Amino acid sequence: MKFLKYLFLSFLGVSLLPLTIFSQQIPTLDFFHGRECPHCQNEKKWFPTLRQAYPDIIINEYEVWHDTENQALWAKRLEAIGQSPSGVPSNLIGDQQITGFAPDRILAALEAEYGPPSADIRGVEPTEEENDALDMTLILIVLVGLGIAGGFAFLGKKS
Repeated sequence: MKFLKYLFLSFLGVSLLPLTIFSQQIPTLDFFHGRECPHCQNEKKWFPTLRQAYPDIIINEYEVWHDTENQALWAKRLEAIGQSPSGVPSNLIGDQQITGFAPDRILAALEAEYGPPSADIRGVEPTEEENDALDMTLILIVLVGLGIAGGFAFLGKKS
């Protein structure tokens, strides 16, 4: 009888093992943003810090101000959870939407959905290197925009 009990428990344990392995999900954040949105840019600067807490996180970025396909995807994803687009940045974690750059709310939603982080990053600011890279990108965008505007002004001048 003990042998049958042991055999049954062993079989049960082995058969439940795949459920334990497959129930571990990779943390995923769907980030819907606007290209020129300063709050979105701040959140993007924070992503390397977020990766310290969730090194395996997948961050799917969708620009929704200029991309109609991403706008449709955003609306469809929010409709599935009973919500509608209201502003950017919009963060989807599981079936929870967090509108605005709110690190503590994002971390709480990730922890509720995927478990505790591997490092506590609350209150950690982006590094100076991350800020410099974004500053250079913004400067480049402004210079290109000024160059294009100057070109149009030059071409529009009548002699």
